[in-house]
Amino acid sequence: MIYLLSIFLFLCPLFYWVGQDLRQAQELFFQVFCMILMAASIFLKPVRENKFNKVSLWLAILFFWSIILYVLSRCQMGFNYVSNIFFGCIVYTLCIRYVKKEDIRFLMRAVLAVIMFNLVLVFGQLLGYDPINTIRNNPNGTDFIGLFGLKACMGMYMAFGMCLLTIFSWWAPVLLLVPIGVSVSTAAFLGGVCGYLFILWFRKRRAFWVVLVLLVISSAFFIIKIDSPMGMMGTRPPMWGMALKDSMKSPITGYGMDSFRSGNLKYFKESSTNKTVVGIVNGANIMIPEGKPNIKYDFWDNPHNEYVQLIFEFGVVGVLIVLFLLYYIYRRFKNSYRTETVLALSGFLVCLLVMSIGQFPFHLARLGHIIPIMLGLFIVETENGK
Repeated sequence: MIYLLSIFLFLCPLFYWVGQDLRQAQELFFQVFCMILMAASIFLKPVRENKFNKVSLWLAILFFWSIILYVLSRCQMGFNYVSNIFFGCIVYTLCIRYVKKEDIRFLMRAVLAVIMFNLVLVFGQLLGYDPINTIRNNPNGTDFIGLFGLKACMGMYMAFGMCLLTIFSWWAPVLLLVPIGVSVSTAAFLGGVCGYLFILWFRKRRAFWVVLVLLVISSAFFIIKIDSPMGMMGTRPPMWGMALKDSMKSPITGYGMDSFRSGNLKYFKESSTNKTVVGIVNGANIMIPEGKPNIKYDFWDNPHNEYVQLIFEFGVVGVLIVLFLLYYIYRRFKNSYRTETVLALSGFLVCLLVMSIGQFPFHLARLGHIIPIMLGLFIVETENGK
């Protein structure tokens, strides 16, 4: 099982299919490989029993709530959500049952392999050698992103790696700030920085203060000089406010899974002014009450904020479930021995929570596949804590 999980960690973020949309291809790979893991578990003896813990309980409750929301939508929206939550819970459970503490470093090498392979490909792209034409969508040929499809996705994975690879070295992951900077994603940059500083606070307190000053300066420079001029930092918050206001019209259950993209309320941005307006689905047409003639509109298919999307699609009940889940993760960390592995995995979770403010790592298989595995490894490593 350890080898299968390692292959899964390596291939899922790098998988692509010629002629197929990258997002769909990787999601399909994620689902099929999860089935392979499930089938393999039939023939393998677990190293431990699946002991009850409250993190698992609330994950199960979240899954059952997703089923309820799917039924409430008359089974019209969110089946992929239900499927992916189910497969994520399965992979999480397999990690708890089949991974030993001494296996965790081996699995982290798969993450390191992904980072190294992608950096080699990025370096090749910088030299003009792009064997699979991954920068074909950019007419200027300037997006050096390896196999991640989007710059922000590469930055978020590198931010994950910045925390996880502290298992091998506490200082070397700082070098990953370079590809994170290339990604031009403030969410990825701040996620990596916060997760890394969290680890240093418990592991290298003196180094924490030195690194804190350097990272605060570099973060401010990155936000002001690199990301802010792109304009997205000014356009997203107003849209978040509109979505949160609308979510209060259906506060208990939200609008259902995948409703932000496929529901009756849709959000559009005026291309010329970057102003966000609401569109209402009316049969086969979309009405934009505040729309202007002869104006081009871009569709917000995702709010780029996991918290806004959570309350919009899962409602207050979903928010409470996630809060209970986070609370018991915190309790488990608080009562654990602060080993290097516990700190690395906890830093990963901090990184995930921070970057979710401005991105959507749960909604992309190239990033989301790693979350249930790392959560499962966290449960394994914090077993028999203080």
